[in-house]
Amino acid sequence: MTPGYGYLVEGGRSDEEAPPFRDIVRSRRQVAEVAVRAMEAQRRAAAKSLDDDAEPGERQLAAWDADFYDGVVMTVGWARGDRAEAPITRAQPAEVTARALQLERVYAEDVIERGSDRWTADWLPPRWYGEGVRRAISWLLGDEAAPPVPRLMETGEPQ
Repeated sequence: MTPGYGYLVEGGRSDEEAPPFRDIVRSRRQVAEVAVRAMEAQRRAAAKSLDDDAEPGERQLAAWDADFYDGVVMTVGWARGDRAEAPITRAQPAEVTARALQLERVYAEDVIERGSDRWTADWLPPRWYGEGVRRAISWLLGDEAAPPVPRLMETGEPQ
């Protein structure tokens, strides 16, 4: 065991390969890659949602995608320490632990469930933002294997 980022890193892995915090099972490199890909996907989706040449249905789907990737970006940024506030509750825990992530996921599930209700629309984030938060947390904790971003082909285009 080799000393790592505030904990022991098994097998002598480099700090880059070590999870950013003790409760996150993804490596720093994986988390950084997801952050970059989510920002790119969010930017593309937001631009398409405003494209006057796109069909109205395509613009709506793109707006939902932009909300989803915004949730991913905010969650990954919080987990990396780039943001002090949790993505939904705006809580500022001293450390992003599994307990803090799981609690935030509960609130994300509430946003998903109640986000389409007209009477809650003014005070809740969009439903798809909540889904992005939930998927990002599940991936960070290892509950989901696939990252919450589109896979990129060698050309750099999403698959």
